[in-house]
Amino acid sequence: MTSSITSNDISLSAPVDTPLLANNIKGSYPLDLYNSENIPTLKSGTSQSLLVNNVVDKLMAQQIEPSVLGDNAISTAVQQRVDSLLSQMTETEKERLLYAHWAAPKINLPIFIEEMPEGAIGSAGYIAGVARLGIPAIQMTDAGLGVTNPGDVRGSSSEATPIPSALGISASWDKNIAYTAGNLIGKEAKEEGFNMLLAGGANLVRDPRGGRVFEYMGEDPLLTGILDGNLIKGVQDNGIISTIKHFAVNAQETDRFSNNAIISDKAAHESDLLAFKIAIDTGNPGAVMSAYNQYNGEYAANNKYLLTDILKGEFAYKGFVISDWGSVHGLDAANAGLDVEAGAYAGITYGEPFFSSKFGTEGFHPLLDYLSKQPSDLHKAVESGVIPQSRIDDMARRILTSMVVNGVMDNVYTPVPINVEEDAQIAQMLEENSITLLKNEGNILPLEGVKNVMVLGGNAKNGVLMGDGSSSVNPTGGLATPPAGTTAFGNPTSWIKSSIVDSLQKGLPDAEVNWSDGENISAIQDKVAQADAVVVVVTQWSAEGIDQKSLDLDADQNKLVTDALKLNKKVIVVLENSGPVAMPWAGEVKGIVETWYPGRNGGEAIANVLTGKVNPSGHLPVSFPNSEQELPREKIPGNNEYPILTALLGGNRGDAKVAIDAAKATVYTGLHYVATGVEDVANFVENKFPVKLPIINDLIAGVLKGVSGLVEGVAKKFITDTNYNIEGANVGYKYYAQTQQEPLFSFGYGLSYTTFELNHAAVASDGNNFSVTFSVSNTGQREGAAVPQIYVKKINDDSYPIRLAGWDKVSLGSGEVRLDTVMLDNRALSVWDEGKKQYVVEPGEYEVFLGQSSDKLTKVGSFVQNASNYIS
Repeated sequence: MTSSITSNDISLSAPVDTPLLANNIKGSYPLDLYNSENIPTLKSGTSQSLLVNNVVDKLMAQQIEPSVLGDNAISTAVQQRVDSLLSQMTETEKERLLYAHWAAPKINLPIFIEEMPEGAIGSAGYIAGVARLGIPAIQMTDAGLGVTNPGDVRGSSSEATPIPSALGISASWDKNIAYTAGNLIGKEAKEEGFNMLLAGGANLVRDPRGGRVFEYMGEDPLLTGILDGNLIKGVQDNGIISTIKHFAVNAQETDRFSNNAIISDKAAHESDLLAFKIAIDTGNPGAVMSAYNQYNGEYAANNKYLLTDILKGEFAYKGFVISDWGSVHGLDAANAGLDVEAGAYAGITYGEPFFSSKFGTEGFHPLLDYLSKQPSDLHKAVESGVIPQSRIDDMARRILTSMVVNGVMDNVYTPVPINVEEDAQIAQMLEENSITLLKNEGNILPLEGVKNVMVLGGNAKNGVLMGDGSSSVNPTGGLATPPAGTTAFGNPTSWIKSSIVDSLQKGLPDAEVNWSDGENISAIQDKVAQADAVVVVVTQWSAEGIDQKSLDLDADQNKLVTDALKLNKKVIVVLENSGPVAMPWAGEVKGIVETWYPGRNGGEAIANVLTGKVNPSGHLPVSFPNSEQELPREKIPGNNEYPILTALLGGNRGDAKVAIDAAKATVYTGLHYVATGVEDVANFVENKFPVKLPIINDLIAGVLKGVSGLVEGVAKKFITDTNYNIEGANVGYKYYAQTQQEPLFSFGYGLSYTTFELNHAAVASDGNNFSVTFSVSNTGQREGAAVPQIYVKKINDDSYPIRLAGWDKVSLGSGEVRLDTVMLDNRALSVWDEGKKQYVVEPGEYEVFLGQSSDKLTKVGSFVQNASNYIS
């Protein structure tokens, strides 16, 4: 919705949320909630002080204390240690560090050629160590929502705790919750024996239909950067490396191997790249993973401007860059800034591994046996001088530095059993702080004093939904039975055992709670009509590799809601979904509860919110559109359907999509390099040919350049362009403000079972730094936590969109008043100076607004920036 702005003294009322477990802890904390000796009682659903400072002190003492990569500075001691190791390594040992093998045997995943590397635990990737120098192997696992077990490579009994989706974690608007989420999955990764976690999704949600929306943290660069950085910090405080991914502008899954993201340098720096910068500043990830897509005409893994000029130059990043699996398009990736090539045989390959000759296929085929003994392209390129030795040394140095800085060099983790119940309680607490109340007409929630509750649909009796792809977790407690007829890529969709229905019955012992799958509502119409409340659970499956066709839920689920409304007006809709969905019934139902992908014990968490045991605390990290017509692109560019190929391949839609997209990318890459080679010959003839015949040379060069252009033109026909300059830096709520549209639900919006007022706001400045001080009052009957949000707009500058500049989460008891001060983040206030290649807060006057969502703001003052303030 468009912003509501006044110049009066602020007095804002809006429902908010509950105190967090994490908010009972002062300051930044490496939280380790996993030893029963440390936690007298861990009862999820109670928001009071479950932890006290002396417990936190004890937990902090248990953490590994790696060297800190603060402000991208590396200590002299770390540098000396790395230089010493590097000086003792052979060239072969250095090169072996630069390739991450897929760590799964072909017997489990038959599409892979590469065999399980010796010494690998089994998961996403493996880099062999150097035993004689005490350099351990790097054991990598996916992903950001829990420790994965692809193809049951470690056996079906290897289970982990799935946490709520990243978008759900971001809905908490709490950096301590984000830290706790990262700390949990990092702890379990370490307990499985891993020392690197492929976590930290920082891509902005430019399209709510994106297949991996649930892996990312929203549409705002400040919110994404701060929360993702804290999640990364939580992972790495376990003494392991975390990635941040996918660099950069990886905003759709349709044609993801061949898509070209087109965006201006200024717009990218003020949106997607800014999110990465803030997250890197905050969390100091040991590695950055490049994306599959192209960025302005060059694949991300081979993009020198992205990896060297921006990441390692402008952002002064000192860690290493690893490719996404099978995403390297040529040896020039090394000179472009890529440090590790990963998983070239992950079923999506653009040729042999460029950084390695090791196929891992001894005895599989004589030709492959022969090729595996040949020097790698990388080695030959170094010998010929195409890639300088200094670059190889830099690649190895960055890897070793991350290992030392994050404690990996000095710790080898032996697998131990995870603490299933305590970790499940933590996951439940995370979900309870992620759930977002979107509508509560007539205070239908919480369910208090009810005698009869009817639950419909959503597999609510059996489990809660989980997103699929590389982040999908083999959950502790096992998978629930999926609804009949639901499939994902030809397989059943993934559901975590956790019953909303059973948990509701437990929370409402004096009420009768019934459930039906809703397939034949006419058979239960009397029960529906007579219920004190009808809870309709609707779900939206999503996965890596495929985008949503639309914002719509499937027709049967929408019909279930409308059918229930015909029988009973007291309908509450519970959403389990990847991201924003259309809700044609939103104006008719009494309640809407957004639960995202809930994770382990998600059913218990949802029931606790519905019954009032927990006060919902979420606020939206993304705008919810009314329809596709409000989006910058009504249709996602590219071909999201391959019916002919599906029939020809005899497979399912997902298989066909991957096959054709990989083929397109391969053809493009081959033709592109042919075109580039022809152009190089043309330039040689034109400028360096030893026989100087200007007219003839120019003629030959011109013909060759024409051929190069024709080949490149053919190549580009295999590429899907997505023009992100339509919205530029105005992603999400900024685009709504620019186009003067009103979404269904606005960024930052969230209700609660209590109310808050913000008063007496004042803006302060010391010239280059700005803050807002205000009072927060809990005017309701329940304790809760306000989420005051501060937005800034430059006066008389239409090119400067309103933007989030700071926020807080303040826990208050009923009737309590507290004074709060929020510092504005200069990175969020800044714009990109294309001439100086720096962020700058430009001179001028800026208006300051305060509220509890982006659509309901009150002007509380202004400040003046007198001179340009450049930010490193």
